[in-house]
Amino acid sequence: MGKEVNNIGKHQDESEQKQIDGNVIELQFPHTPEKSQYINGCTDKVIKQSDPEKSIFQCRYLVVLLDFFVFCEINAYTLGTSISVVAMINNTAVNAQTNSNITVASSCPVNTTDSGGQSFHEKEGEFNWSPAIQGYVLGAGFLGYVVTQMPGGLLAQTYGAKKTLVCGLFLSSVAHVLSPFAAWTSSYLMMVVQFLRGFGQGFLPSAHCVLSANWFPSPERGLLNSLVLSGYSVGSLLTGFSAGALCSSTFLGGWPSVFFIHGGLGLVLCLCFQLFLFESPRCHPTIKDAELNYILQNQEMDLSEKRPPIPWKKIFTSVPVYAMMYAVIATYWIGAHFLSVQPIFLGTILRFSIQENGVFTSLPFIFQSIFVYAGGWVSSWLNNHNYVGVDKVRKGCNLLYEPPRVIDGNLPTKLTPPMVTRNSHTISRQPQVNDLHISNAENANAK
Repeated sequence: MGKEVNNIGKHQDESEQKQIDGNVIELQFPHTPEKSQYINGCTDKVIKQSDPEKSIFQCRYLVVLLDFFVFCEINAYTLGTSISVVAMINNTAVNAQTNSNITVASSCPVNTTDSGGQSFHEKEGEFNWSPAIQGYVLGAGFLGYVVTQMPGGLLAQTYGAKKTLVCGLFLSSVAHVLSPFAAWTSSYLMMVVQFLRGFGQGFLPSAHCVLSANWFPSPERGLLNSLVLSGYSVGSLLTGFSAGALCSSTFLGGWPSVFFIHGGLGLVLCLCFQLFLFESPRCHPTIKDAELNYILQNQEMDLSEKRPPIPWKKIFTSVPVYAMMYAVIATYWIGAHFLSVQPIFLGTILRFSIQENGVFTSLPFIFQSIFVYAGGWVSSWLNNHNYVGVDKVRKGCNLLYEPPRVIDGNLPTKLTPPMVTRNSHTISRQPQVNDLHISNAENANAK
């Protein structure tokens, strides 16, 4: 019988076996991070795993990079359209259709010299859209963006985040490329195309939430989400400088080049998503087992399990929900001003040149990018060292920064990941102190 116990308890460093009344009881103890085990996806042998590999060449970091460019695309298309509209409009013709007294009183004199003292002649645009039509063109994209927020999340959960992201990115990029042709045809067709552009972009943020839940381990989720969502600021920053320069040039006709270049880059990004992005780490064919095990062990729950129904009544009767909605609406109100109203104001009222317009529009996003990165790092540092509770960190970030920009994914209580499978092999969760495995010694191989 002692031989049986020795055979069953060959891993004495991981557990302890005791024989009580003819039964063999195995007491499992919690593993240290240096001794946590997993079963390799390509073999059935149990292998000891050390700490996660410290390298920038991790599959989850590629997901962060691709997702970062998605959020760059969202604001790049919006801000690029706003700056292009300034270059597209013939303000002289528009002013001639309105009350001249109001025009003179409400706008600055036309600038004939730039910030360097050099004289220039600002080229007039080719469209005589009224301010109302300009507002409808810019607002159509925001309307489409709002419509698909919730459907995007449902589609990502049902059909997968990758398919939702690729479809949304493809639709918005194609619409952006077609925008000059729509503008040349009709202002109303331009509104429709802008609505389709926003319609496709609305799928992206909600699908990102599903993708980040699959890929980002909880200790890194705050920092990685901040890196991804900083694409909003970086995309606006880069677009402000590039769109102003392109509109003032003769490349591809000036303002049409903004749509062609940015939309073309979006189509390239769409192809990269199709080739290099996978729905979850379990689906990735070349992910290292150390990274796979690290991600799965640091997920709060198994997202593949059936979830309880959504408590809509409690949601719509919750005061904190309405408080958060108000904060998000205020945030996007300010963001929409900088993305759409400010370029029009700088160009038509203050009469800055189109290149200076792009530069001045980009300035706020420089500071926003800096504080987003700083906020993501500080929130992760505070949570990982347990200096401040998760609730206080989230409220502080929402107060100092913006709700959609700084997100921390750590939960107050961390649940043990359930048993998961990969390629028909089992990856076991870490055993807990109260795990007891009892087997009958009379049924052992000694018989």
